[in-house]
Amino acid sequence: MHLYATAAAHRYIFDAKRLGSGAYGSVYGATDTLTDRRVAIKCIGSIETNQDLKMLLREVIFLRSLPHPNLLQISDIVAPTPRSSDALRLVTPVYDTTLHWVIKNQPLTPLHRKHILVSLCRGLAA
Repeated sequence: MHLYATAAAHRYIFDAKRLGSGAYGSVYGATDTLTDRRVAIKCIGSIETNQDLKMLLREVIFLRSLPHPNLLQISDIVAPTPRSSDALRLVTPVYDTTLHWVIKNQPLTPLHRKHILVSLCRGLAA
């Protein structure tokens, strides 16, 4: 059984597997039927406070306004539908891993540290 992010277009077909969780929601793998590419979709749970709304808005503004290869890009924002229980869905490219996972789960060599630092500096310079 597939879940669809949009009721009308059926653009994104969700995989059965959850990829992880982030601030304010869970991340699932999906296929974009328009481009036939794999994407990650962050399903935002209910926004309960003004502070939650401000944090979400800040995340969306930053990710949309900083186009750079070293920064995560939002390719689509899917508004809620009457059939979806989520408030919002953010569509991004899917990656094999996250910087958080790499730092926590493997020993970092000096070369790893240098690569991470260069990538962070490139992202900040954008």
